[in-house]
Amino acid sequence: MFAVIDIFRVSHLAAWDWLVWLWLGSRWLSLACLCATILVLAFTRWPYRRMVFFGFLGLGIAASLAATVARSKGAFAADSSGIIFVLSAFLPIGFTFRQSLVAALIIAVFSILLILFGPEHRPWADAAQLSLMLLTAIPIGAAGGYVREQADREQFLARNRLQELASKDGLTGIANRRAFDDHLTVALREARRSDVAVVLALVDLDYFKTFNDEYGHPAGDEVLRKVAMQLSNGIRRPMDIAARIGGEEFGILLYGASLEPAFAILEQIATNIRALEIDHCHAPQQVVTVSIGAVEWRGEDALDLISRADKALYLAKKSGRAQVVAVRHDDAGEPSA
Repeated sequence: MFAVIDIFRVSHLAAWDWLVWLWLGSRWLSLACLCATILVLAFTRWPYRRMVFFGFLGLGIAASLAATVARSKGAFAADSSGIIFVLSAFLPIGFTFRQSLVAALIIAVFSILLILFGPEHRPWADAAQLSLMLLTAIPIGAAGGYVREQADREQFLARNRLQELASKDGLTGIANRRAFDDHLTVALREARRSDVAVVLALVDLDYFKTFNDEYGHPAGDEVLRKVAMQLSNGIRRPMDIAARIGGEEFGILLYGASLEPAFAILEQIATNIRALEIDHCHAPQQVVTVSIGAVEWRGEDALDLISRADKALYLAKKSGRAQVVAVRHDDAGEPSA
């Protein structure tokens, strides 16, 4: 818009004046660069922050140059353009604080050089005043930008902390039911896209109610924490997850593993929990054990998969507890041990 309006504003000036063409050229060139930057960002993967930084510098320098020429020709007063760009560098346009400071300094120094050595021949007092205003705008903008960035960081940390609290079980420190359901949905969608195997296992502590009655709830809480640690230590892949999904029940998702290797992993987890040798006088083995039911995903939705895993866990408990029962992909319910 400025570039088009400039044509009408300079219609009374000499067409051969190179300063006029420099003025108009800076406008049109900055406009062309802006359009080119938008197109490049839209259709390529060039670094966004770097391109915006240099694009902003180009616009600021072009504005200072155009303002200088305009003042020399008396077309209009544009003393505020450099100050506006210096302050704009600290607005939330995607720069870091350091980038904002560098951009503001470059534009301010370039504008001051044009004021002192440009074609306007301003009185020294006016040039000094405008230069001082440009330099003063830097700490003012920097103070505001720094406060804003600090506030953004604090909000970012607070959001992450709230997200962490919302996704973790307060007692055991592993993922909670909400995080587990969200992760399961994402994992199944990715597994369907990538055609990989997924195994879901439900883990339940054996005779946990009688343990709490005998040893007390603080001891039961400690058992839950120790079991959760063993579940978390037993998974390896980035897409795997262990979560407490309610009471003494836990869930394990093994991504990219078929039933046979998953069965071995779950057996090792159950063995490690038994090896803790936590006394449980009401259990047949006299120590805390777990029952695990596992199924391999066969394309159904998350609720149906959880339902099948729950049936496998029921089979593990019905078969005597303290064991892993895996229901194969192509079975109608026959467990493999």
